[in-house]
Amino acid sequence: TFVIAVVFALIITFKFSVILVALMSFLIISSTISFNVLSKVISNIQSAGVEAGTIINEVIAGIRTVKAFCGERRAVQKYRDCLEQRKKFGVREGLISGLEIGFTSFYFNAIYAFGIYYGFHLFESGSSGAQLLQALLLLLLGAEILGDKIEIMSEVHAARVAARKVFTIIDDSRRASDDAKHHNEIETSSIQGDLSFQNISFAYPSRKDIPIFQNLSLDVKKGQMVALVGHSGSGK
Repeated sequence: TFVIAVVFALIITFKFSVILVALMSFLIISSTISFNVLSKVISNIQSAGVEAGTIINEVIAGIRTVKAFCGERRAVQKYRDCLEQRKKFGVREGLISGLEIGFTSFYFNAIYAFGIYYGFHLFESGSSGAQLLQALLLLLLGAEILGDKIEIMSEVHAARVAARKVFTIIDDSRRASDDAKHHNEIETSSIQGDLSFQNISFAYPSRKDIPIFQNLSLDVKKGQMVALVGHSGSGK
């Protein structure tokens, strides 16, 4: 619709329309720049949110281990740092979006005012008032439609970044699957050496007076399969 409006306006009165189209092109360039900047900011927001969610899931799933190693404060601090990062990028996103919308509204009104002024000047010079009015209305219609599209750019940014992450996961899965097909077996002939643990003692930091095991010795020979079995908290 915007392109059609511009084409008809140029046909009706080229001298008047080409000036306003040139002014509108600057708005398109600035919107493209803000689009790229917002994409990076929104990507950082989503990454921080994913990291915070991952921390919560890991802590809740392994709450006994976190408690055993006195890791509550460290987990809370990591979660708080992720939220602070998300807050910082969220404020930056709001600032950029607000400036973009404000500048767009101001620029549209400025173009409208300039169009009336320049059209009146051409009308005094002998140009057809009906043609000038038709061209101005067409350009304003195209500018209004363009402005509506710009206002929803933040949602488009978020969808674009989210889709990029999804397709990245899909591509990584395909590459991993292809690599697995070419590397079905692990060459164990090049692995040399045995594992040996001698007189190992262990107790959780939160229960130092309760030893989990003492003087544990274990030898694992090359090619031997060993399974460590025990209930949760047994020191596996």
